[in-house]
Formats: sequence, C-alpha cells, structure tokens
Amino acid sequence: MIGICLTLIDEEDDKRTFEELYMATRKKAYSIAFRILNNRNLAEEACSEAYLKVAENFGRIKHLDEHQLDYYVVVAIQNTSCNFLKKEKKHMDNISLNEEEHYKFSDSIIEKQDMDTLVTLIGKLSEDDRRILYLRVVDGLDYNGIGVTLNITSAAARKRFSRAKSALAKLIEKERNE
Repeated sequence: MIGICLTLIDEEDDKRTFEELYMATRKKAYSIAFRILNNRNLAEEACSEAYLKVAENFGRIKHLDEHQLDYYVVVAIQNTSCNFLKKEKKHMDNISLNEEEHYKFSDSIIEKQDMDTLVTLIGKLSEDDRRILYLRVVDGLDYNGIGVTLNITSAAARKRFSRAKSALAKLIEKERNE
C-alpha cells in the first residue's frame, strides 16, 4: 500500500517524509477506522484510501509541522471511515429491499423441490456458492459471521448469498423445464 502512495509523490525527500508519517500514524489510523467501522477489512480499506488521499495532497501539506500532519491524517481517516460507513449503510438498505422480493421468489421455488433433487442441484453449484449457502442455512450464521469466516465484508457476504441463492433458483427452474 505504501508503495502505491509513494509513486504519487515526486520528491525523494517528500517520499521519506511521507513514509515516516505513515509509519508513525498507521496503528493510530487503523484503530480509529476500526472504532468507526467495527470491521477489520473495511478499516484496512479506509486506511488505504485515506493514505492515498494524503499522498495525493502531500505537496500541499508537507510544510505542516509534525502535529498538524498527524492531525491531518486523523481527520482524513475519520472522514474516509465515515464515508465508508455511509456507503455500507446505504448498500445494506438497498440489498435488504431487493432481498425481500428475491427471497419470496426463490424460497417459493426452493420449497417445492424434494430433498434429493435439492441436494443434487446444490452439488452442481460452485464451491463458493455451496459454502456460503452452508454457512447461512446450515450453520445459521448472520452476514457478519459469514464475513468474519470468509474474511470479507458483511455486504459482500450478503451479496454472495444472494447470488448463490439465485444460482440455485436458476438450476431448479432449469430442472423443472427439462
């Protein structure tokens, strides 16, 4: 990550200064992002994005003293994390609305299948689809739990489950039409 940031800075002295700033603030930045987002992956993404923004603007802020630079990084992390949180919430709201309609359609199709046919069709799904279905349906994990298990965000877990369920519904529909 730091390598990408350093490519955005032209001067060698500025690169060293940025690297020192990064090394001095990275743990604090992650801590702030994690406190806001409560998700390791999102916190890491927020830190990466914030440091990229700092690197892009480093030419304008490099003259600030050490405490001001530290404060600039803290504010950048807070703002980026809050933006991530807003995006995540908006994304979750959209998914929730879409899933309600999707579940009604998929559940009605799935419920009409006998168990043997269902097991056979699930076996035709990709390993990722089978795993996400297993974690959600058999283990009963919520999307946060799936996210932790698969090292993805809860939004990604929700989306993958939705896709796996759609893939299963398509297989069921195809089986019916044959």
